[in-house]
Amino acid sequence: VGDTLYRKRHMKHIREIPLGRLFLHASELTITLPSGETRTFTAPLPDQLEDVLQSLT
Repeated sequence: VGDTLYRKRHMKHIREIPLGRLFLHASELTITLPSGETRTFTAPLPDQLEDVLQSLT
């Protein structure tokens, strides 16, 4: 969301949200370390993105 380069032509009329970044967030990431151990990292939605969601409701 927020990608002005690759968005479809028929979506150009949709109001842009002045976010200054793509609306992308990895809430959870799991990787396997060289040792074979699996680690999972989690992160809450940044306040900036949460504010955008609140403005849409």
